[in-house]
Amino acid sequence: MKNSSNLLYAFVLLIGDFVALLAAFVMAYLIRVKLDIRPRPFQIDGTTYLLVFAVLLVFWLLIFALLGLYQSRVYENRFSEAVRILAGSFVGILFLIGAEYALNRPIFPARLVPVYGFGISFLLVLLFRTIARAVRRSLFSIGIGRNHILLVGSTPVTEELCQLLANVDSGFK
Repeated sequence: MKNSSNLLYAFVLLIGDFVALLAAFVMAYLIRVKLDIRPRPFQIDGTTYLLVFAVLLVFWLLIFALLGLYQSRVYENRFSEAVRILAGSFVGILFLIGAEYALNRPIFPARLVPVYGFGISFLLVLLFRTIARAVRRSLFSIGIGRNHILLVGSTPVTEELCQLLANVDSGFK
């Protein structure tokens, strides 16, 4: 069931994933360009790298959406979400490498940048989503974003369902 709090949470996840992926590839660029003393095969300016990557990042988020990472049935299940983030990160890296090949111009200053970016992006997206989940649950505890439901009946199943839904973390009241 979609409601405004679920839509708002999915939008926050989308914006947070964008920021986490952008931060991951900025970190990967800085690690390879600033901290690594080995020569780079391509001299790519930081602003050019950032602009090209920000445009291509939209397609990465589309990959995340196609994997269902913004659907409540996925982000409610932590293991399924982590596996899909890993798969989305891998497919996103493959897309960036394919885009570099198709554009016939270098996007990355060195071959290690996508490798660093893959690892850092997976970790940062997972970390962001963990923090977002904790904030969401804390908002549930003060009554913000909870769904109101009505249970009808007096059977033992209804009582058990009432006990399960009474948990504040469930998001139901």
